[in-house]
Parts: sequence; structure tokens; C-alpha cells
Amino acid sequence: MELLSIKIKELNISYILLDTVKSFDAYNFYLKNGFEEIVGNVGLLKKIN
Repeated sequence: MELLSIKIKELNISYILLDTVKSFDAYNFYLKNGFEEIVGNVGLLKKIN
């Protein structure tokens, strides 16, 4: 995560947007690494057969 932060600063990127599920281990990993939950945000998906 530290290397990622260094690289995105070099590229002048201001934000990282992640998508995960609260029940996945990744959710707590990202919280511990400074990411914040976007309260009130909703992700939508529609499968096209």
C-alpha cells in the first residue's frame, strides 16, 4: 500500500476508489490502511444475458 501511495502521488492522482463487500477481509484491510467508507453511496449492477 505504501508503494501504491508513492506511485499515485508521482502521477498526480488525488483519489483511489475501491469496491469491496463488508463481509470480505479486504474491507477491514482497507479501513486499516486509511480508506473511508463512502456513506450513502450505492453501487448498481445489471446483468445482460
